[in-house]
Amino acid sequence: KAYEYQDIPFEKIVEVVQPERSTSHSPIFQTMFILQNMKQEVPVLSSRSIEMIESHSPIAKFDLSVMAVETEEGLLFTFEYNKDLFNATTIERMAGHFEKWLHEVSHRPQNPLHDLSMLSEP
Repeated sequence: KAYEYQDIPFEKIVEVVQPERSTSHSPIFQTMFILQNMKQEVPVLSSRSIEMIESHSPIAKFDLSVMAVETEEGLLFTFEYNKDLFNATTIERMAGHFEKWLHEVSHRPQNPLHDLSMLSEP
């Protein structure tokens, strides 16, 4: 149903839900998963072209964001996290668990998700 409601402005959702507000986190969610599965064309404006560059902000917008980008070689994942809540070792371990789970999903697609192992070896 996410695609069905994708055009609803975030501000409208906040207005309807009326969550308790805090300056320390987003009003609706603290984690985000992004799947970029559409080919990104570089726009050309007459004789000029635009080059896309990656931004590496030192401040995470949410507690945890995972972005997956489809490439010719497969999926490329980026983890952005709040350094006050997580350290690099925790995120690396989490990424390992996620990789293990994706392997399970791709090799056993007939199984329900709750039957698949997610934890990698320590």
